[in-house]
Amino acid sequence: YRQPLRSGTHISHRGEPDFVPGEDCRCPPKRMMYAVFPKRQRLCSRDDLPMLVVNKKIEIPDTEFQLAFARSGGPGGQNVNKVSSKAIMTWDIKESPSIPDDVRERFFAQYARRINKMGMFQITSQRYRDQASNVEDCRAKLVELILSVAAPPVKRKASKPSKGATQRRLQDKQARSGTKQMRRRPLSGE
Repeated sequence: YRQPLRSGTHISHRGEPDFVPGEDCRCPPKRMMYAVFPKRQRLCSRDDLPMLVVNKKIEIPDTEFQLAFARSGGPGGQNVNKVSSKAIMTWDIKESPSIPDDVRERFFAQYARRINKMGMFQITSQRYRDQASNVEDCRAKLVELILSVAAPPVKRKASKPSKGATQRRLQDKQARSGTKQMRRRPLSGE
């Protein structure tokens, strides 16, 4: 049947609306498109996509992540040799529109060794014996890393010790000096 599509809807090769991963929707807001497809439509607005919520300001759509799976080491018996449960999540932080520039700069400065030359950040998890748990663990690790650089560092205010603190320090120093002088052996002439 014919059904109007809202702006921002993409059509897949099967005739069903589909969001193109890695592309932001730049369709005009009031344009209506019509397409023939059997079941339901899936819109590509940011509200409809599953998101990784870091805090109130930072939300990353799942379409920015690439997932791969591999065989994990560790315990698990013969099942380890059959199942690829290790999750490898890759994120193009260099081109990500979801993260503010200042947070991106701090992230690059803090975790430069974990980002390759193309700006791809890779995080892995093999803590659990199933893929879904390891993917969630990767997401939780990424949230922690982003939160660690999300707040700008507090600038240190130059300060000097108060007069009372300086006086106390000098008095303690004189008392300690006097104590050490009393411990000395008397000179032979005295």
